[in-house]
Amino acid sequence: MSMIAACAAISLTVAGCGSEDATPAQETTTTVSSPVEASAGEEASTETAVPSQPGVTAPTQGGVTTNPDEIGGIQEVSGEGFAARIQVLNEPKMHTGHTLTFPVVIDVDSGSMNADPSYWEVRTLSGRTIEGSHDSGIPIVIASGPIDGHVEGLVTFFGADATESIVEVALYSDGSKSQEPIARWTLPTPVAVADIAALGE
Repeated sequence: MSMIAACAAISLTVAGCGSEDATPAQETTTTVSSPVEASAGEEASTETAVPSQPGVTAPTQGGVTTNPDEIGGIQEVSGEGFAARIQVLNEPKMHTGHTLTFPVVIDVDSGSMNADPSYWEVRTLSGRTIEGSHDSGIPIVIASGPIDGHVEGLVTFFGADATESIVEVALYSDGSKSQEPIARWTLPTPVAVADIAALGE
């Protein structure tokens, strides 16, 4: 009897050891798989959180610059009560009487806006600003009054000196220009007024 009891006790001990060995193995498996899953989750969230690169613009057709902030580019402009797409063409001209003009194309998508010459100015390389002004002697000038659709015409600037160079065209939300421009178009390289005048009217 004592022999049978001893064998039974040994069997129980061996079975118990096997049972205890299985538990740590399972725990180890769980411990190893958790960091892997957590790491995979972290990598996935990191990839999702990467922001898109700002300032990347798709190329456009018809000779329009791919940079909307450069002259020739189309900018999406918004102000109080309107949203529009505006393009200032890289086609400056000098007219009799020291009047500089830039052609503009405006498409108002919602609301209405004003964009007659009093809302514009150009900046020279020396830092001087020349405000837009009305010149009735030049045809196709952007007229006063609200615009609520498609308009093409000229913006006029009186008083451009032949010794200066133009570096920027700016649009303001009001004629007083008391705030920062709502849009700016820079020229890739300064353009001398004398060179513009040499092109003729």
